[in-house]
Formats: sequence, structure tokens, C-alpha cells
Amino acid sequence: MATTDTISLLSLIELAPYIKGDMILPGAKEYKSIEHMQLQEFVDKLEQYPIAKNIFNELESSTDFFKICTDFAVWFKKSEHTDLFYAAKCGYMFNGVPPKLVYMLQLALKDYNAPNLAIKYLNKNTLTHCFQKGAFGDKISLYTIIANMIGKSYVLFDENNFKNPCGDFTEVYIPTEDMVALLPTTVAKSFDTDFIKTIRLTDIGLCGEEGVEIAKLAGFKYNPNSFFDLRYRDYIAS
Repeated sequence: MATTDTISLLSLIELAPYIKGDMILPGAKEYKSIEHMQLQEFVDKLEQYPIAKNIFNELESSTDFFKICTDFAVWFKKSEHTDLFYAAKCGYMFNGVPPKLVYMLQLALKDYNAPNLAIKYLNKNTLTHCFQKGAFGDKISLYTIIANMIGKSYVLFDENNFKNPCGDFTEVYIPTEDMVALLPTTVAKSFDTDFIKTIRLTDIGLCGEEGVEIAKLAGFKYNPNSFFDLRYRDYIAS
């Protein structure tokens, strides 16, 4: 079993039971959500003070906002500042879930809408906290949070399944890199687990056994901008 010091060293597959909430780490203070009424009061104040609202829209840090908008720092308890700021940024809140985490996941999902990949964007401290007892409300896990955000369940990778279909593209776990590639579903369907295990990141991008270039299989005529995001492609003329 991992500890708070070693959890960030685990691969995405090894993290699966923690993501699901089947395994937890000790140590977190039990989280208590702010009330919707408190959030509404904060949002109303932003509407009343356009300058503060403009500052809010420009900033990504709750600490910076309350340092600049000192009246807001007085009107609202310091212990609620972080939750109020990020819940307002999200435009909604989940009971039992810290709004800052929701906001971070929202940003990660914005460009890709890829749930397994989103987890890779969480920093070490955030990830560790997510897996600690008391980090969320009862029966809430990182998996259920992400599933609620994308509006559906999804496949967590394990030793026997490295693929999560997402409509016209599929998340494919690349074990040699402990990273998630995004491939057209029509291409990913042809990859079995044994072939995926052969994929390596090279100077020219992801390559499978015998030097098969994954980008070309995905339909790229030229080198893609990303080695791992191969959803958008310049099709090779047939």
C-alpha cells in the first residue's frame, strides 16, 4: 500500500483503486463544503462591484484576489475564501468536493474532455490529498467527481484494458510512458493490449513494434503538434 510520500510515484494503473476510492490514505481533515447561500452572497457582491468582478475574471488565484479586493476579505471569512473564489469560477459546486479541485479538473477537461488524461494534470499535492480519508464527502471519490463532470461513467485503465472510448476518439494508455494518448477510435480499435505495450516515444513520435509510426496510422501526413494528441489529423491521400 502506498503512503502520502509515495502515492505520486505510482503509475496511472496502480492509482486506479485510489481513484475509485477502494483504497484510501490516512491523514486528511474532514472536508466541509460551504453553503450555496454563501456562494450566492459572494456572487452577488461581485455583481455589485464591477471593478472587483473584473479583477476576479482576470485572476486564477484566490489569494491574489482577496489581497487586492480587501473589502471582500473582510466581508467573508478567511477560511471560506478559497472555496468561494473557485466555486464562483466554476459557476457551480458539488457538495462534499473542494471547488478548487473541481476548477482544476474543469481546466484539464476543457481542451480534451479525456477523463484519464485529466488525472495526469493534477499536481503531486492535489493528487495525494484526493486519496486521503476525509478529503471528500461520504461515498465520493475522484472517479465519481470526474464522471459527474463529464456526465457519464468511463473506463479506468487496468492491466488488461488500456483503452477508454470517448466517442470519435479513444484514450489509450501508453505503459512505457505512463501517459495517455488520444487516438481516433477507428484506429484505436485495431490495437490490442500486446501491441500497445510495444509503443514507445521516439524522436519522431509514438512508434509501435517494427517502427510503426502511430501518427501515420492515425492519418497524419505531417508530424503532429503533439506526440500524444493524435485526434486531429491531416489525412493521407488514399
